Amino acid sequence: MQIFAQESNEEIVSFGRPPGGGDNSALFIPSVSATCRAGLMTIKVETQLNFVGVVHSRDYRKPQCSGYGENSKVTLLRINMLAEKGDEDYCGIFASDPKSDERSVAVAVRTHKTLELVDDKFYMITCGKAGFQNTK
Repeated sequence: MQIFAQESNEEIVSFGRPPGGGDNSALFIPSVSATCRAGLMTIKVETQLNFVGVVHSRDYRKPQCSGYGENSKVTLLRINMLAEKGDEDYCGIFASDPKSDERSVAVAVRTHKTLELVDDKFYMITCGKAGFQNTK
């Protein structure tokens, strides 16, 4: 299913697959990277087409846990890794091993701000004590 929004004299913005039909290279495949510093996880989502969807921590769709596409090819989500359950800015960060300094969060990249679509992608992002830097 393709859903498009278009205004006169404006480029087409895709909520799902880009125009072009059955070309497998046209599937929605965002590039996701993250950096972790000083208790803040910054998740960067890059897309081939301008993005108007949402990036949010899975099961936490509140504004503190969401980054909204602003019709550009780069969308950021910043998450407080030090927030605890019950805090207003808690976004589902968890430690798979309580004795470890690693923290993880499940992230959804949705092609539409409110609808859940088949092309949505899900990622697990993990940061260690030194973020993503090699400590050797």
